[in-house]
Amino acid sequence: MTSQHRTTFNEGWRFGGRYMPGSADPGFDDRGFTQITLPHTVTPLSWGDWDPASWEGVWIYRKHFRVRLRPAGRSRVFADFDGVMADATVLLNGTTVATHRGGYLPFSAELTGSLRPEDNVLAVVVDSRWLPVPPAGHARGAASIDFLQPGGIYRDAALRVVPEVFLADVFAKPTQVLSPGRSVLVQATTALHQDPPDRCPPGRDPPDVRRDDQAFCPGLGRGRVRLR
Repeated sequence: MTSQHRTTFNEGWRFGGRYMPGSADPGFDDRGFTQITLPHTVTPLSWGDWDPASWEGVWIYRKHFRVRLRPAGRSRVFADFDGVMADATVLLNGTTVATHRGGYLPFSAELTGSLRPEDNVLAVVVDSRWLPVPPAGHARGAASIDFLQPGGIYRDAALRVVPEVFLADVFAKPTQVLSPGRSVLVQATTALHQDPPDRCPPGRDPPDVRRDDQAFCPGLGRGRVRLR
């Protein structure tokens, strides 16, 4: 089984400024874009006197990269973003692979199905306008918030290769902690490849679609551990 491997994905990005139609397409000429390294904001950071109007817009980032070919069905590839302010659409070779709203939470985009053997183009369209996501909500807009970062891919990114089936999440919940029968309920979520409903194991329901748009067969990987 392929082991998990995670590497930095911060270098080699190109920033094209404000988004223009077609700038996320793989064949778009991005030689005039500014070469940058993440983390990056669309306007320079400063100690004060920020002008939200300078970053409230839609922006384009692009990255050319290669991934060594792997045996089919043996591994999956994800791009992990620690934070994009405030709305992101991620496209690989012209195909939308993820969307995410909210600048303070990390998210992942699965690249597996759209990877090419040679040059791949990852484009991130960043919408940094005042949106109905945290910390939005004040009637006076971005100027009323004193902790809002300028737009951009302002945190780290990483490229992650995992087995076809991998442990995506573990949640532990203590129960009856003051009784002799105290225990810990451990719920593990196993991420499967996107399979049609008829490929779930016998007795399982069709896959649920979770927030990262990957299909899961519910109930897999759940168990109870008792502490004595």
